[in-house]
Amino acid sequence: MKIYINPLRRARKTKGNKSVTIFNLFHLRSVTFLLTSLCFVQTILQAQSVNVYKIAHRGGFVNSDVPENTIASLNQAIQKNYSHVEVDVRMTMDDVLICFHDENLKRMTGFDKKVSEMKRVEIHEMCLRDSDQKIPTLREFLAHCKNQIRVMVDIKGCAYDQIGKYSDKLFRLLEQNNLDKDCLILINKSPTDIQLEIANQFKGKCKISWRGSYNELSNLIATSPDSRLYFYVFNHAEDFSSKNVALFKALSLSVIVSVNTAHYQLDLAQKKGSAHVKEMLRIGVNGIQLDAVYEPVFRRETSRLTKMN
Repeated sequence: MKIYINPLRRARKTKGNKSVTIFNLFHLRSVTFLLTSLCFVQTILQAQSVNVYKIAHRGGFVNSDVPENTIASLNQAIQKNYSHVEVDVRMTMDDVLICFHDENLKRMTGFDKKVSEMKRVEIHEMCLRDSDQKIPTLREFLAHCKNQIRVMVDIKGCAYDQIGKYSDKLFRLLEQNNLDKDCLILINKSPTDIQLEIANQFKGKCKISWRGSYNELSNLIATSPDSRLYFYVFNHAEDFSSKNVALFKALSLSVIVSVNTAHYQLDLAQKKGSAHVKEMLRIGVNGIQLDAVYEPVFRRETSRLTKMN
């Protein structure tokens, strides 16, 4: 009969035996390295088989002819078979949720005033620059999404005393359009208190973006195991490597990457962004939130990986 001895226990009983201790440490490090390597291999293989989310940034397929966060940009994303649309949500002075990115209306309308200082009826009269498109309410936008495309909601915020109304109205609209179960809630990399307070209302209802490090998340899960059910991982392409993607996925979390032109110098945006799309697909991320300019390279690369598989 063979007797197996726990190497750690043996090391404790042979005090002063440095060779045994060194052997055991080496053995543990070797096992850790092997497990991590297997995660990397699995991740690369999954890159060729996972149905990767294609998420339309700024409310749809946006270009010089189609302004951001409009019904027109949304319809373009639906036609081009995006899995999700990311939409920016703010609240007007009279508690109406609208689809708009900036705090101030000036860039998109020419009117220099904050969304939170305007009533919905006033905003409804405006057309977005160089188009006949108007700013939709979230109710209108989500009604077009229903049964056609999933949503990622970028919580842009509201006045502090509107936090409860913002959260309640947002969830109710998602639920009414059967979009709550697959909804991804997004907050800034350096979130404001308002964003965090709103996002916390969605724990257990929708997945919330985790924008911290792997170590921070693994420590949280160690003390609160249910935490893994609340989050997906989201950051810029520069924040990910094959190693941390594999580690995050080993925690059973989806990894979604942002590849947007605003991340790069203007003259390098096409080249660097395209390279990041290819790299992120190669290392096995679960999805990419991308600007329209990167859609062709995403389509070509996912097609190539499918054929390889």
